[in-house]
Amino acid sequence: MQSTIRERPEIELFLISILKDLAEPFAIGDIDGPLLYGNPAFSVFTGFTEGELETMDWRRGLDADENTFDREILAPLPGRRGKARLMAIRCRRKIGKPVPVIAAVRFFDRLVVLNFIDASAYPDDGIRSSRENELFRTIVTCADESICLVNKNCVITYANARMARMLGYDDEAALVGRRFPDLMTAASARITRRKFENRKRGQTERYAVAFRHVGGSKVSARIVSTPVYEDGEFAGAFAVISDVTESKRYISALKKSERRFRSLSDQLPVAVCEIDAEARITYLNEFGLNLLHVSPVEARKRLLLRDFVIGDSSRIFDQLLSDANEKEKTRYRKMSILTKDGQIVSSFWNVARMQGDGETGFRIVILDIMWSLKSSLLPDDEFYDGFHLTEREREISNLVIAGFLYKEIGWRLHIGLPTVRTHISNLYRKMEVNSREDLLTKIGSHQIDQMGSDRLMQTMLRYLF
Repeated sequence: MQSTIRERPEIELFLISILKDLAEPFAIGDIDGPLLYGNPAFSVFTGFTEGELETMDWRRGLDADENTFDREILAPLPGRRGKARLMAIRCRRKIGKPVPVIAAVRFFDRLVVLNFIDASAYPDDGIRSSRENELFRTIVTCADESICLVNKNCVITYANARMARMLGYDDEAALVGRRFPDLMTAASARITRRKFENRKRGQTERYAVAFRHVGGSKVSARIVSTPVYEDGEFAGAFAVISDVTESKRYISALKKSERRFRSLSDQLPVAVCEIDAEARITYLNEFGLNLLHVSPVEARKRLLLRDFVIGDSSRIFDQLLSDANEKEKTRYRKMSILTKDGQIVSSFWNVARMQGDGETGFRIVILDIMWSLKSSLLPDDEFYDGFHLTEREREISNLVIAGFLYKEIGWRLHIGLPTVRTHISNLYRKMEVNSREDLLTKIGSHQIDQMGSDRLMQTMLRYLF
């Protein structure tokens, strides 16, 4: 192991700076898992020999729960260089049961420095007196999280300054002596009292709560709590508290923005489709449902968009996704679609890459060529006024012109098929036509009379592009 350290001079320098002042258990590992170094105190604390430590994966070998480090440490890795992340884990020992420890973890590029403090060594008032201990004071000061210790009655016996600031207090002394659940909302207080019973049974847990800020607002937080023992008897619990208020606001704003986008998307005369990295449909607006002839229930089954692409369009589809990965957005390309009911539709596709929550997806805008051409023929209200059509009949007439089937019109307007047939029968009678083709011919003749053929063609092209 020492040869490994010597090959990494930056580790050696850091080790020297730590070892000259500290005698507590600590280790250094790589973020991918290999343990690079463990000092003698660390070996004594865990019971593992130097050779055994050398072959250990610190993320799983030291954590009795095996996934705490991955969940709590590696996920929020960016931006934590040099800062301490304080958390409660159960440290695995070679002999005997896992021991609850306070783990302070610092990141330096790919290096992970771990300091362990036996939580059972600091029960109740003992942790307060340990504030004179340089290591503990450094950990508490550098920690990004709030920390506190409660006794067996769930009364706070210690809280750091970070926790006081989180709740709006000037001094952490204002928190000492108060019951921990009393700082929370009523619902969170009930959860915490129930969870505290699990501490008495020796369980370590992570859960979400809402604190009450002195200014009246709520503070959303995530707690990792572990039991503390004194002379083998339950003495209270140690808690590491992360303020997630801003992240919850951010997530809420994202969800609100997504709902607003999808509400607007459902009103667009183009198909908007979102797919994951495997090209499975995760969202399809109303126009898209009608275009592909799939129901909302079918769309929620994460259909493969690739299954609707036919012929040479499959190659173009792959190229569009590849281009979007490199350029984030592509130009429109002509594609052929085979709908669920067997119709072939010509369309233009534009693909944009989406990035979120560590996952890549794509948003695709699909323009139905024939629908766009037909929609450019839509007459104005003055034309309909001459036939005394109702607002609903005008709406249905425009959908008929655009090529929607009767059942699609019903889906779009949220009316039954018999009602659609009744409206269409009435508007055909008023306009003195017998079919969709007759309706298109009559409207086309009117538009040519009003605009001229050249201007009508320009309007169609402008609507399409």
